[in-house]
Amino acid sequence: MASDSVERVIPVSTEATWALVGDFNALDKFSPALEAYRIDDNGDRVLTVFGNEIRERFTSRDDSARSITYSIIEGLPVTSHVATITVHDDPAGSRVTWDVTVEPEEMLGLFSAIYTGSLGDLETALLA
Repeated sequence: MASDSVERVIPVSTEATWALVGDFNALDKFSPALEAYRIDDNGDRVLTVFGNEIRERFTSRDDSARSITYSIIEGLPVTSHVATITVHDDPAGSRVTWDVTVEPEEMLGLFSAIYTGSLGDLETALLA
């Protein structure tokens, strides 16, 4: 397994940032790359990106730590994937980290790039 963490400081309060990030069902509110998006009957997020349908499952949410964890369970060539988004206090507003552990290791660069871009999309949405 391989792991990485990407982060971005966003000039928005931790409360406002967490209100968006902490809602597992709100990915469509800050991810313009989504071609399709729905929550299925099991509560899984089903999203289409670059023609691929991906199923993500909510794992946990910790309001006191302002973190939310989910896994990709279908749709990409991964045998294991766990991602956690955490909103931290920062003098400039909020610092958001997106941690990922994935197998096979060759997929790590792809996820690091996607999550880096997604943090930029998050900032754009919060500042709109």
